[in-house]
Amino acid sequence: MTERPSELERLTQDPKFVKWVLQPTVELDNYWNDKFTSNPIDKIGLKRVVELVRVLNSQSTSKSAGRDIQSVHAEEEDSISSIARKKIFWSGGVVVALALFLLSLAFFPLKFDEKIVINTKYGEIKEILLPDGSKAIMNGNSTLSYYEDWDREEERSVWLKGEGCFLVEKKHGNEGLEKFTVHLDGLDINVLGTVFNVDQRTEKVNVTLAEGKVEMIYMRQSGRNETILLPGETATLENGTLRKTKSSDVWKALEWRQRRMVFENNSLSEIASILKERYGVNLKFENREIKEYRFSGTFSNDETGLLLRAISEAFDLKIRKYKESHVLSTKALDS
Repeated sequence: MTERPSELERLTQDPKFVKWVLQPTVELDNYWNDKFTSNPIDKIGLKRVVELVRVLNSQSTSKSAGRDIQSVHAEEEDSISSIARKKIFWSGGVVVALALFLLSLAFFPLKFDEKIVINTKYGEIKEILLPDGSKAIMNGNSTLSYYEDWDREEERSVWLKGEGCFLVEKKHGNEGLEKFTVHLDGLDINVLGTVFNVDQRTEKVNVTLAEGKVEMIYMRQSGRNETILLPGETATLENGTLRKTKSSDVWKALEWRQRRMVFENNSLSEIASILKERYGVNLKFENREIKEYRFSGTFSNDETGLLLRAISEAFDLKIRKYKESHVLSTKALDS
């Protein structure tokens, strides 16, 4: 009777698992973390399966050496499916290879890179010291993840959702300065050593560069788009379009690090979005006209109530609490 494959064996034949090992994303991290939480699995066995997938991938990659780049790229997507399709635990030759591989782990254990995931609460600001000495400062309601051992990685990489400021240390390798990459959904930011802010909220991404130089790579269905950002410039990705603008005060985008909210001629609609994303404060309007009012001012992070009162007084509006929201209305409508 043929023995049924174990859960760990089935993972090696799951394209989604193989892709998570070889091309991790925040979405895949969340998917597999949730799956392993609801269905506990042997962690030591899982680490060994992950290392096995990596070994098989490296063997597959080595076969492509010497081939033209176009051919390799054309087969890149197929490699994940081909690894998953392999009957790793059924082929006699591979069973022997697997046995030797697992036996070697007992004497020469391979180090498994744990992925660290850090979250911030609404209104919380957290400073993270990364493995290479670089710093990441996270704004409220944000998620940052990275592998703990960068000595074994070809490049320094972090994954961000929300907003963060990065102070990147210059690191020299065999081929000059080693790049540091911030991965967003559909957008990669490559840097050498710099200070920049990334704000990824809803469908809009803002990248503001204070010092140094960054390369932005945006993947679209039509192909790969690249742009270079210089100090004093802000790049905005919205509705599939990437545009650059010159900023008169790039450090304004970094004021949140000092636990301050700085508004300069912002619409109330923009302010409402910031309050929602960073602090979990819901601000609603009785009509569209109020949303377009513009406001300037500086407040501490813990002064959201003072901010709302200042807005209501500046425009002679009435503010009231309705369920979990604050509602702004004109006094004529509210009377």
